[in-house]
Amino acid sequence: ASSRFYVFGPAGSGEQLRQDGMPFADALVHGKRRWFMMSPKDFQVLREKAKDVLEPASAFMFFEQQKEELEEEFGLGSKKMKFWECNQNPGEIIYIPGDTIMTSLNIQDSFSYKQHIAVSESAVVDRVNSNIWSPESGVIPSGYQFGVCWDNIDLANAGSKLSKQVNPMQGQIIQQIMAQYYGTTQSRNSLIINILAECSSIFQSDGIDASKTYCGQAWEQCHRQLDKNAKSLGASLPSWLSPKPPGKSGFGGKTEL
Repeated sequence: ASSRFYVFGPAGSGEQLRQDGMPFADALVHGKRRWFMMSPKDFQVLREKAKDVLEPASAFMFFEQQKEELEEEFGLGSKKMKFWECNQNPGEIIYIPGDTIMTSLNIQDSFSYKQHIAVSESAVVDRVNSNIWSPESGVIPSGYQFGVCWDNIDLANAGSKLSKQVNPMQGQIIQQIMAQYYGTTQSRNSLIINILAECSSIFQSDGIDASKTYCGQAWEQCHRQLDKNAKSLGASLPSWLSPKPPGKSGFGGKTEL
């Protein structure tokens, strides 16, 4: 299983040190990119030693200011704080394990193709569930997408349905943000379709136990809301998009014998 992204960035851009959480391959199509990587174990040693210095910063600030100070003052690069660094040129592919601490700086205006790679069933299940309902992640919209399967983006109902409630104070803030950016019926429909499309592939996959995901609990509610939204726009859902989850043979809930 995989998810795919196109990554664009002007020269000088890049995110702070982070974990992606899932292995990925990045193929640079245009430009030039500088990468920095550390194992979680070595990064933890660095964090403990340099906790007053190692503040969140852009990739540019990390490479131009923080890195040199961390090397000279705190031993970054020593045996217990090893790191890997490389430049990526067009046509080159870099593979990053999911737990790697990393950042990348666009040395030139850059464009790449990034593909997440699920290496086990549990990784697929975790990825699917995190894109349906994962309030502990704080990631908008993916961590709260199931909320749009009710009128007016109802996070409380979503949490109750999946037995994983949102913190009330956090929920109010998230709901306001979701309503601001996904206030139209069309934008909420796109999130619902994301859930149904991902779950459809899970239900029809021979290698994944769909019961380990939220898909079985989410499908009918999301289909019901999408149908309601479509009717409010004077449209209707295609007949092949069944109210019941698709089986191994495709839509319509039939399974192979």
